[in-house]
Parts: sequence; C-alpha cells; structure tokens
Amino acid sequence: MIKVIGLLTVFIGLASCSSLSQADLEGYSKSLEKGKTILKSNIAVEKFKKYYNAPNHKAFAQSKINGAGAYSTNMTNSEFAVESALEKCHLRLLKKYKEITERVSCEIVNIDNQWVK
Repeated sequence: MIKVIGLLTVFIGLASCSSLSQADLEGYSKSLEKGKTILKSNIAVEKFKKYYNAPNHKAFAQSKINGAGAYSTNMTNSEFAVESALEKCHLRLLKKYKEITERVSCEIVNIDNQWVK
C-alpha cells in the first residue's frame, strides 16, 4: 500500500510539473523502483529523482562504503559525466575520510538513465 501511495505521489508530482508522456512516467517509475534496490540511502534516492530528468549526458556515482552520492549532468559526453560524478562523490568522501582507497571510494551506478550496477 505504501508503495502504491508513493508511486501515485510521484506520478501526480511529475504530471503537475511537466508534460511527461505516459511512457515517460512509466520509465521513470521503473527506474526509480530499480534505483531503490541499488541506492543505499533515502538521500541518494532523492538526488536520483532530480538527476533523472536532467539533460544528458549524465552520470550518478555512489559511495561503496556509505550512502553518499553525487551526479553530473549536461555534459558533452558520457565519459566526462562519469569523471565529473566520480570526482564530486570522492570530494564528499574526503570530508569524512583521510583518503580514497579501494574500499573508501565511489562507483558509477547510472549513466544517462541506464543502471550499470
């Protein structure tokens, strides 16, 4: 029941804010549901909601150690978007940890609205 109410809220919010087609709403809903199985925190899910409709090329990075995340949008290609998202995510981690290591690092989980993890 809570999922249904959440999805209805998302649909109503998107419908009132934009002129998304039914297919766009369904794509968003499916992507968000998958994201909730990949993203580690509610804050990351909220960031993903903003990221989803941002212009391509874009990438979403997430910390391997906690729920920190960052994204980059409106880049000239996917490679630049990936580099920028990872850099932003690593800078967030450096506020809490001394250095970036294999364990304390970020990974890309979404590129141009396609889940890669």
